[in-house]
Parts: sequence; C-alpha cells; structure tokens
Amino acid sequence: MTMKTLLLKRPKRIFILMMTLLILGALALSPLIVGVGMMTLIEGFSGGNLNESNSIWGVLPWASFFTMAFFLPAIGIVILISGVCILRDIIFLMSGKSNNGNEDLNGDFGNDFGDDTLNERVKEDFNDFTL
Repeated sequence: MTMKTLLLKRPKRIFILMMTLLILGALALSPLIVGVGMMTLIEGFSGGNLNESNSIWGVLPWASFFTMAFFLPAIGIVILISGVCILRDIIFLMSGKSNNGNEDLNGDFGNDFGDDTLNERVKEDFNDFTL
C-alpha cells in the first residue's frame, strides 16, 4: 500500500503550519506588543515619558509572562509534531513508496488530459507477417 506525504509536497499544509506558528507567536507576545505600542502612541500625543509607574500600558508587558507560559509550549509541540512529520515524509520519499497523486492505486499513471486512448495498451501480433 502506498502512502502520501503529510507535509512535504503539500504547500497548503505548510502555509497553514506557518500561519499557525505566526498566530501562536503573536498571541504569546500580544501584551508586550499592545503595551509598548500604546505607550509609544500616548508618548507621541502627550510629549511626556511613560513607564510602569505612571501608565497602565507600562504594566501590561508584564502579562506576557503568563501568555508566553501558555503559548510557547504550544509552539514547541507544533514544531515537534511537524518535525516528526517532515522526517517521516523524507523517509517515505527516499524509499520511493510514496503516492502523491502521480500514480493510481492499480499502478497506471493518471491521465491528465481526459483522453482514454493514452491508457490503452497496444496489442500487436508480431508473428503475423502476411501482406
């Protein structure tokens, strides 16, 4: 039985994996991003320096310790699982047992053009030399 790859040669799955890692990373750093961004915005409008003692936005980046404690292990698990899947795909691609849509289950190559004559076998009798 032939198997398909899980990640390699599947750009949609790789795109979903990268977007998942990007979103988890943004969620892990979201209090830091929001806190520093809002402090910079308020400093630009007010002209005064803001820090932890005079702004709630200065305290918000400390909450990133909690979000990182939750999301960084999730990122590690996703990276570990994807690494195992990529290793499995490499082994199957190197062994030549993969079936990524290039070949039908019965061993015939697929017909991309819809012409049934491409898959027919030529049956000739070379012993018949009558003219």
